Amino acid sequence: MDRPLRPYQIEACDAVDREWSYVRSTMLVLATGSGKTRTAAEIIRRRLAANTGRVLWVAHRDELITQARDAIVENAGARVGIEKAGQFANTYALSDMHDEVVVASVQTMHAKRRTRFAPHLFGTVIIDEAHHAAARTYREIIDHFPNAKVLGLTATPDRGDGIGMGNIFDSVAYEYSMRTAIDAGYLCPVRVLTVNVHGLDLSSVKTTAGDLNQGQLARIVENDGIHHEIAAPLAEHLGQRQAVVFCVTVEQSKALADVLQGYIPSKRVAHIDGGTPESERRRILGEFADGRIHVVCNCAVLTEGFDAPATSLIALARPTK
Repeated sequence: MDRPLRPYQIEACDAVDREWSYVRSTMLVLATGSGKTRTAAEIIRRRLAANTGRVLWVAHRDELITQARDAIVENAGARVGIEKAGQFANTYALSDMHDEVVVASVQTMHAKRRTRFAPHLFGTVIIDEAHHAAARTYREIIDHFPNAKVLGLTATPDRGDGIGMGNIFDSVAYEYSMRTAIDAGYLCPVRVLTVNVHGLDLSSVKTTAGDLNQGQLARIVENDGIHHEIAAPLAEHLGQRQAVVFCVTVEQSKALADVLQGYIPSKRVAHIDGGTPESERRRILGEFADGRIHVVCNCAVLTEGFDAPATSLIALARPTK
């Protein structure tokens, strides 16, 4: 059963519809946790009902692809195919069961693979985590479908490299901030606790591209004493909560998971990174979702678009500016 839309989500859909009457491409900026995918599924439902053609949804991580497919099926009632590596969507027009929506990985939609799709095939292209859309791979996909309306979804429209989204999108249709969502009662207030790690000296770490140099930082945080200084207060505050821990490096994440497990032997702690096999990653995140795993330590994996409603503690075990 589909979830009813919140008032601001309806406003967002209406704003996108209005914007598309003037421009080709627009952005929808909704705070983390406020339902970007649910809102976009309603936009897809409206587009399909208006017979504007098929919809292409582009994302860059496996979790985003499967989450998008499930949300679109549930809330838009559409037939959805996945175009990723060895998976191929059914866009054969004469088939009664052709896919109305194709959810594709940006990595798969390279020049050769794009030739499977005629330039007029899609009436709508949706870019998930659209702050990545400045990359050449995304722009080539958008250019391949010149007649399609384009929607960018993001909670973070600002890029660290300073490239403006105005270079890709004509406008911003609607914005809904985290503060507004908290004040309206849709998101819980964030409570921030600072832990002093006495063995951590960052005075020699330089700033690179606006943040602490990752190589120098790695040499400092990959230290057993520091792992214990992080793990002890984390275990203390965890209680019955489920937590996601963000680390600087893969090595730190693995070591911190092992140390933390010693502090909370009655709970399960896991680690994932970009090299974790897909089946193993899916198993760990599935067990985290149903409460069998209590803490997941990760390095640069769960940074965007990861749906985990049971999470009530986020640990930044990585110094940052």
